[in-house]
Amino acid sequence: MRSQVIGVTSTCLIDGLRSEDHMSGLTSRRDILIGLSVALAWFRFDPAEGASQISTAPADVVAGLAPNGKLRAAINLGNAVLAQRNPKSGIVRGVIVDMSNELARRLGTPVEFICYDTGGKIAPSQPMDRWSVAFLGTEQSRVANFDVTEPYLTLDGTYLVRENSRFRSVGDLDQDGVRIATALNSAYDLELSRMLKHAKLVRAPTSEAAIELFEHEGLDAAAGVRQALAEAQKNSKGLRVLPDAYTHIDQAVTIPRGHDPALQYLQAFVADLKASGFIQTSLDRSGQSAEIVKSK
Repeated sequence: MRSQVIGVTSTCLIDGLRSEDHMSGLTSRRDILIGLSVALAWFRFDPAEGASQISTAPADVVAGLAPNGKLRAAINLGNAVLAQRNPKSGIVRGVIVDMSNELARRLGTPVEFICYDTGGKIAPSQPMDRWSVAFLGTEQSRVANFDVTEPYLTLDGTYLVRENSRFRSVGDLDQDGVRIATALNSAYDLELSRMLKHAKLVRAPTSEAAIELFEHEGLDAAAGVRQALAEAQKNSKGLRVLPDAYTHIDQAVTIPRGHDPALQYLQAFVADLKASGFIQTSLDRSGQSAEIVKSK
């Protein structure tokens, strides 16, 4: 199936299916919109091209989550715990890709993936991109007036500093003259904007760009989720991740408001994926680790 590309900076492959279109532009509010049938291993087949599927969801839920007959899922490539793109093959996989496909299977619909290079672009893009489900931080979603499920996992927000830095804990950084790199409109950017009284935030378009800004522009720290910062520490000499956290970022399924039956269905869906081990298995398969939040 042919994919649609809009001003992308790089290809976005889903389980080996590549866009045939040419890319354009150096920067973009999103990477790529992929309309595809999902394949084995990481994905299931689109009902139109694979075995027929019968929805197990009520009709009003299907109408709320797939109003045009397809589930449109926003994928955040800026958080490697949630989704990862192989730098060589370009293939995208991860827990939120698996969750999207499982949701589409239960709805009995195909799924389209809209891949973004940072989570901060997802909420503002909903009116134009018309995604029906996303995977964002709970506070990030509420600020943007979306509905959220109970969280399915939580992530530490902390800092990356230089090895010889005087900073030993997150509280040490809120001082006059301290500059901290962060990704614009990310969950931790919103949290730090409320929390910091003295330090200055210097915003980059993506989490990866924020780390580069910190490293090359002489900033005091980079903010981010612990897993991404630990990866940066591993790949660069002379850096360390602080041991404590300034916040815990709960990740939840996010939908536009006004679809109460769909929200109730998703609450049960998330609880089931946690209890069944689906989310843990998906994290393990993609080589990621995170604390799964138990249902109340």
